[in-house]
Amino acid sequence: MNKVLIKMFLMATALTGFLHSAAAEQVSAKEDAVPENDIRFSSARMPKYAVKGEKIKYYVCFVNNGTEPVTSVTAEWLKDGESIAEETVDGLDVAAQDEGSVTLGTFSLDQEGDYDITLRISKVNGGNDAVPTDNVSPTVRTYCRSGFEKRKTLLEFFSTEKCTQCPSAHYEIDGILDGKDGVVEIGHHSGYKTDRYTIPESTALEWFYKSGKKYAPAIMVDRNNLGGVYSSIFSDNVPVVSATAANAQVLYAESQSVPALVSVRMAAGVDNRKLSLNVSGNQLLPIDTPDSVRLYVLLTEDSISTENQAGTNGTFYHRFSVRKSLTPVWGELIDVAGFSRDFSFYIPKTWNIDNVRAVAFVANYNATDKNDCRVLNTEELRVRDISSPTGILESNFCDDSSWQIVSASGVTLDSGNGEAELARSIDRQASGILVVRTKAHTVKIFR
Repeated sequence: MNKVLIKMFLMATALTGFLHSAAAEQVSAKEDAVPENDIRFSSARMPKYAVKGEKIKYYVCFVNNGTEPVTSVTAEWLKDGESIAEETVDGLDVAAQDEGSVTLGTFSLDQEGDYDITLRISKVNGGNDAVPTDNVSPTVRTYCRSGFEKRKTLLEFFSTEKCTQCPSAHYEIDGILDGKDGVVEIGHHSGYKTDRYTIPESTALEWFYKSGKKYAPAIMVDRNNLGGVYSSIFSDNVPVVSATAANAQVLYAESQSVPALVSVRMAAGVDNRKLSLNVSGNQLLPIDTPDSVRLYVLLTEDSISTENQAGTNGTFYHRFSVRKSLTPVWGELIDVAGFSRDFSFYIPKTWNIDNVRAVAFVANYNATDKNDCRVLNTEELRVRDISSPTGILESNFCDDSSWQIVSASGVTLDSGNGEAELARSIDRQASGILVVRTKAHTVKIFR
């Protein structure tokens, strides 16, 4: 090898060494650039409603972007950008690049009002987070009151006689929810073919399914899509989900964690199978879409026996089947600040009047978005409860038969004990709306 080639070889070797050394320094620099303590805020469940003085639970999820395991985090609550409280959670073990979560439960609001609350992770492992800009939640408007009116949850079941899996789903969900306070169940004979109890209003509700995918058994709870929290349940990204006991239990609990945004009151009378019904109510809390709220009123019949139900070998009883809609399928537009509607309907003799219920609910309606039709509150009234004083006491499972009759204006008209005395007292009252109060419940009746 001549001197020129040797010189070129030595220069190339030196250059290669330099490049390797520079690359190693760059890798080292990159490694050094990754901080030890750095988390990224991924999501949070922040309640919108808080009772004054009661602790509020917040659930925070984060990603560990640092090189060290996360063993503790400190969260701050911000109001109008100012820190008003903090909480430290220890005992964590979240490895680098893993996702972790914490539950915060020491924060409360001591004054009624509407608050814009933000969460911020201020410390990681006792020190400052290396990148604080990705540690802040969206701001949530929180309504704090001394108390809230409890809502009733609307559970809509899609089931038909031709569905072989429906009976077992009914039994499972019945075992979970039957007897629970605050749930109103109605059954639509649609979703999988039709049967002799199908009505057009139930078929129209198949709009809530994912396009091109209908099935039974299926349920909707408050016509709400909670896919942001339960992505596995709402895999179709619509309010309709599979009718399992687990799904029903989770979604019922979620619904009950939200108070009634609207009151729904019902008063009724029955004269020779003619049902007269008044539904009224008013707004209780701020509503995002007050101009698109509608009233829906339905009649259901429970315990309809059939020998034709697929998936059974004997008699099957349909639960709370929707028999008549007293409002259009997409409800009647109302002024949610205060509304009152009157309805009347002759109950056919083919229906068991003792098993008939009137169901009224208030919900938003968006004709172009099936995920924007959430139910705000629901109420129901059994016809047998308004057709006899005895039914009032029995239906409310009253341990103490004491009662009180109050006029619509709030004046006490009579009080006493026992069903027979109550019946005589109601007969003595003037015509109009009466409020009958027992130990456990309040029922409105027409006289």
